[in-house]
Amino acid sequence: DWTRLGTAVRHSLYNWCLEQLLLFHGNQQRGGGPVLVPGAGMGRLAYTLYQHGGFTVEANELSPVMAAASQAILQRGASGIVHPFLLDRLSNEVDSQRRLDAVPFPDVPIILQRRMSSSSSSSSSSSGSLSFTIADFSHYSSPQYSQKYKAVVTCFFLDTASNIYEYLDRIRNILVGGGGGIWINVGP
Repeated sequence: DWTRLGTAVRHSLYNWCLEQLLLFHGNQQRGGGPVLVPGAGMGRLAYTLYQHGGFTVEANELSPVMAAASQAILQRGASGIVHPFLLDRLSNEVDSQRRLDAVPFPDVPIILQRRMSSSSSSSSSSSGSLSFTIADFSHYSSPQYSQKYKAVVTCFFLDTASNIYEYLDRIRNILVGGGGGIWINVGP
């Protein structure tokens, strides 16, 4: 998510999600209510919605490893070089020279208007905010999240469900009712 190798895929998926969110909000560039990004991984989609849309975004991820990587990049400004193909088995190797490719990260400067929060609470303002919650998506089944989010944006998240109907019901319950909320989904 944070290297130039993912640019083409990221642009086609994340920019589409951002465009849909802006369309829903009438192309209003700043604000527009809280947005939840479950299955946020390393946080790039959530960062894109925050940075380019000005939304108050809550990223949610179950994996502490993904959350730690996201925190390192977003909060501490970590950068470096990875060798993504170094330990790849020969069975998928098209060109042996790629095995030693060095890829710098992040591929963009990280700009946060205020310190990113690592809890589910986030301070909102007209320029948005970004928070990160490390929890299972079932965390959002409690009544305090009922009709809390103006938008839920998922990208290759539904296939992680052991019971997809529970995920769909949870998304319906946390969205603002009466047509005031939108679910934007890419992938299974």
